[in-house]
Amino acid sequence: MGVYETQEKAMALGNRYFLPFLSPNEKALVYMAWIVFPILSTIYNVTTYKRCYNVAYHSCTVGGRMESKRGAAHISYADGQVEVTSLYNADFVLELKSGLKSRRWNPNKKRWIVDIKERQKLLEIARRFYTVVEVNEFTETPIDAEPIEDPSGIAIKSFLKPGMQVEIWTDGACIGNPGPGGYAIIFKCRGQKWERAGSFRLTTNNRMEIIAALFALETLPDNCKPIIYTDSKYLSDSITQGWAKRWSLKGWKKKGNKEVPNRDLWKRMLELCDKHKPVVRWVKGHSSNVENERCDQLAESAARKHNLPVDEGYTGPEGEEMTPNPFVNPRLFQPDE
Repeated sequence: MGVYETQEKAMALGNRYFLPFLSPNEKALVYMAWIVFPILSTIYNVTTYKRCYNVAYHSCTVGGRMESKRGAAHISYADGQVEVTSLYNADFVLELKSGLKSRRWNPNKKRWIVDIKERQKLLEIARRFYTVVEVNEFTETPIDAEPIEDPSGIAIKSFLKPGMQVEIWTDGACIGNPGPGGYAIIFKCRGQKWERAGSFRLTTNNRMEIIAALFALETLPDNCKPIIYTDSKYLSDSITQGWAKRWSLKGWKKKGNKEVPNRDLWKRMLELCDKHKPVVRWVKGHSSNVENERCDQLAESAARKHNLPVDEGYTGPEGEEMTPNPFVNPRLFQPDE
């Protein structure tokens, strides 16, 4: 007997034995329930069917290979990019959007495209939701970019004077996060341009983003008018939204009495912000902004150098230094022989 036949039989019995004792309002509620029930039942059946279909699809063979019930993410490398083909997973998409700056959806190929520089982070996210299948072998191409510190032969500190407006682009990079990290700065003022870059042996991406802005402000003379461009929401929002100041007022504690990470850098940053009053503007990363792309290249190149100094302020969880990421080339942690 189908749903609708059951409904008709129930209505007939109700009309004969039950409804005569109900008020008009109660009768209306009963009739509404009889109408809504088959609709909800149909929706439930359709949803259950979709779930069963997805499980069955996840278990099917792809390219002649039996894949895990988790589903497979097929990853290929080409032209400095990573292409990800997989079944739709809302949690994976959410993690991808929040964790990777360069991710973008290709509607024609129906796959995600990620910059090769974020490969390691992408693999970490994908492995939480899929069985990762690397279609072709990844060959790491070393980045070799050196900052042009004084292209015009004029030192930045001798050129900048109080009252001058200075545009500053900053960026940070980290291989492994934590791992070897680099930062880069570009200064532009009245037709002149300067570049700076540096790196540390073991640090995090967020620390490199802060240090880039920190070192930029420390380079300036008093009473300059700096405008800082960064693709880090962590850096920009902590300054423009007043997060860092609130952390300071609360004794560098967050919700749950947790300690604020990187407080050694934020203390210096607040002092420099009070001194220089910088305007901080967020720019979207990997969006064809020339200075931002150049900073990204310089920071990546700096992070891949050898003989890197120690980031004295970095500590891992509970004050213990983190061990190197096993997916990073161990030579990056060692000085040249």
